[in-house]
Formats: sequence, structure tokens, C-alpha cells
Amino acid sequence: MKRNIVKIDEYKCNGCGLCVTACHEGALQLIDGKARLISESYCDGLGDCLPECPTGAIVLEKRETSEYDEEAVKKHMEKSNENLQSKLGQWPCQLKLVPLNACGGILQAVKKALSNSGKMIPWNVVTISTDGRILED
Repeated sequence: MKRNIVKIDEYKCNGCGLCVTACHEGALQLIDGKARLISESYCDGLGDCLPECPTGAIVLEKRETSEYDEEAVKKHMEKSNENLQSKLGQWPCQLKLVPLNACGGILQAVKKALSNSGKMIPWNVVTISTDGRILED
């Protein structure tokens, strides 16, 4: 069947992961530091990921591919959500993990938000390993 589907230019992709979070079907993942379409049947072809890409690495193209499978997407998302349960239950906030190279922009956004809030909230930037240990700089 011919339909719209995302195409990712790996040379333009900087691995920021914004497209991954924008994709409501879970069709995109960061693999080896680059966004990848993990299943053509998960991509609905609507392009929610396109405006999020800061480098223009994602385009929609009409081509021969498998049909969009809503049932497969539901199962995939349910399975993905099971794996998202935080082991940091004592923390008073939700964490969203991002690639290390995206932290500079996030740090600036946090500083600006704290400054604009007019509140003096103590904070510290740390890197946490996948097993929950704080890594020393």
C-alpha cells in the first residue's frame, strides 16, 4: 500500500530525541544516538514528529509500505509504558531522560525558569547511571 511515512536523514539527525517524544505511536526510538523508525506499521504518517525536529532531519514521503496497524501500536505502547515505571519513587517530580548532548539547553531553560519564578530553590545538576547511581564528574 502506498501512504505517507516518515523518513529520517541520519546525517542531519543530532539525536536530541524531540521527535521520539512527539511520536504518539512509539514508531521512533533513539538507537546509537540517532532517531530511527522502528516499525513502519507503527507510523500513522500524520507527522507529529516533523515540527519538533530542530535540524529538519525528518520528512514525510509517500511510498510503498505496510499498512498502519493501530492494534499493534496499542500493544507496543502498553508494553513500552510498563517499562517506564520509575525506580526513583522518593523524588517529588517526574524525570524525563534526554540524551547527554541535549543537557546544555535544558540547563539554560531551568536557570531561566528559576530566575523568572523569583524563588530561590536549591538545585544541582548530576548525571545518573541507568542503575540509579549518581556519577561523579
